[in-house]
Amino acid sequence: MKKILIWLLSVVLIASMAFAGISCKAEAVEEVSEAAEEVAEEVTEEEAAEIEEPAEQVTLSMWMQDWPGGIAFVGAFNDYYTGMYPNVSIEWTLIGWSDLGQKIIPAVIAGEEPDIIFGYGEWFIGQDVSQLFLKLTPDAFTKDEMAEFIYPEAFDKVDAIMGSDGEIYGVGWRMGPDFDTVTVNMDMADAAGVDITTVSSWDDIIDISKKMTQYNDDGSIKVSGVSLDNYWTLCQGYVNMVRQLGGGPFDAATGTWDFNSPAGLEAIEILDQFVEQDIWDPTSGSALDAFTKGLTASFFIGPWYTTYAWGTFPDMNIDLYQVPAIDGNLVNLVPSIQMMSFSKKVEGSKKDAVLLYAKELIKPKFMELYAANDPGIGVILNKVFVDNYKDGDYEGMWADEASATLVGRSVAETETFIPGIVPIPHKTTFDQWAQIMTPEFQKVFIEDGSYEDFVQAISDGLTKAEQEKQL
Repeated sequence: MKKILIWLLSVVLIASMAFAGISCKAEAVEEVSEAAEEVAEEVTEEEAAEIEEPAEQVTLSMWMQDWPGGIAFVGAFNDYYTGMYPNVSIEWTLIGWSDLGQKIIPAVIAGEEPDIIFGYGEWFIGQDVSQLFLKLTPDAFTKDEMAEFIYPEAFDKVDAIMGSDGEIYGVGWRMGPDFDTVTVNMDMADAAGVDITTVSSWDDIIDISKKMTQYNDDGSIKVSGVSLDNYWTLCQGYVNMVRQLGGGPFDAATGTWDFNSPAGLEAIEILDQFVEQDIWDPTSGSALDAFTKGLTASFFIGPWYTTYAWGTFPDMNIDLYQVPAIDGNLVNLVPSIQMMSFSKKVEGSKKDAVLLYAKELIKPKFMELYAANDPGIGVILNKVFVDNYKDGDYEGMWADEASATLVGRSVAETETFIPGIVPIPHKTTFDQWAQIMTPEFQKVFIEDGSYEDFVQAISDGLTKAEQEKQL
């Protein structure tokens, strides 16, 4: 409507000038054109519509992952939101992680989804979210308004958030690039005389991991210095490493993956050093299990694990360090995004309530409640929260130093990770990557398979899966 008004205003202005006998000299035309452009730029900028607060009682349904940290911070936010809007109540159903991921898309297709859906971005890889969820822009907020609070790298061209129409269909608040940090048993680190704050290269990771490795009398590994056995995480980490080494493993035009390159070979060679130098026993099993049993001193996993471990193993002394980009070349995938989406079928007051929920979700309050209840955040997507933290606005929020330190680690990780996000428009899911790449990693680490066979096998497997997805 505003564009039409501008056009009419321009026509009337030019007509009146002609009627008054003003000649259309180039200079006058240029001034009028520039003025019109300035006005058009000013008033055509999207503005979010005012959302009516529900005047009647509205109950929103929610599917929420069943885990203590999430229940704490989402519950706190729901209380905050319903305190602002007392005519709205929220009834949630708690569902385990794997079951929740399998339920969402079938429920949406059947029209049986709840009003608010907690989820993870990897569940929607290869999907057009504009066909699944409620469009939030510009009714809840504009993209410009979203960018005031959320790093644009966390939603622009991120297919779990942005639909094929360029509009926003979800709100994310954290990313979990689990290969971006290493969680450490600090009792073992201290005993080995290791200072994890000095890590600045992959050579440093190998060095401190070797120092933390413990050996049996026969020279076999008793306690691995580090474990790579979270293969779901390792697959994403390997792709990042290849790109940081200068490789471009994916051709979006043809849906082809190709790791047959110097970068592809060098990346797997770096990882294999943990086996070749007797730092990691790849037969020791899952890193999550080995770490809690004292069979590995550290492993690649995100900060989220630390708060989980504190709750489950309160006597463990844990800290973490960030994995440095190879040669300082920050190139990162879009990793798992923790997020919420909303049902397309909501109408009337219920739709208003959902849009108000989304509008509050992008503000720093949500992240403040998250950090207070579950400090093992990972990459933080709310840049206002990060700025506030750096300005000292949250001093004293955490009762214990360990929690405060963990949030500080997440802020530091955010500032190095976010600028390096370069999405790959792949259609294959991270689960598919793990299914295809895990047995090939194991051939290298356990069976001493060749690097050449590894890069060929994963190139063929991922390309086949990618092209099947694109059919």
